[in-house]
Amino acid sequence: MIHQDLSAQALLWGIPNYFGHGWWYLCSGISLAAAMTMFLYMIMNEKASALLAARVMIWLGLICFSLVPLNSGWVPWGVLIMSCGMLYTSFLIATDWCTRHDKWRVIRDIFNRRQGRHARERRNGAD
Repeated sequence: MIHQDLSAQALLWGIPNYFGHGWWYLCSGISLAAAMTMFLYMIMNEKASALLAARVMIWLGLICFSLVPLNSGWVPWGVLIMSCGMLYTSFLIATDWCTRHDKWRVIRDIFNRRQGRHARERRNGAD
């Protein structure tokens, strides 16, 4: 009877191990194609904006992933940069940043509320 390892690690690495180096070349090709498409879109259609900064971070992550066959040390950098870009994008979506007419009003409101609370506390004698 042959014992097979059915851990999560073995299951997740099953298909990549089956393809060997071809897996990383496939991932690299997909990342490079996505990065090139994204770059062409950005230079043709984008103005400088917060959304452009988020897309540049995601683009840099894709470039890192496309370099993995050359050196596996690009994986953690790609994950870090891509995660930062996605976090920043999520912030832009959550604040509805791109459709605002006054983009900085939310930030000013946060500081004004904080200053207003401190002023009320001083007037009421609280620390």
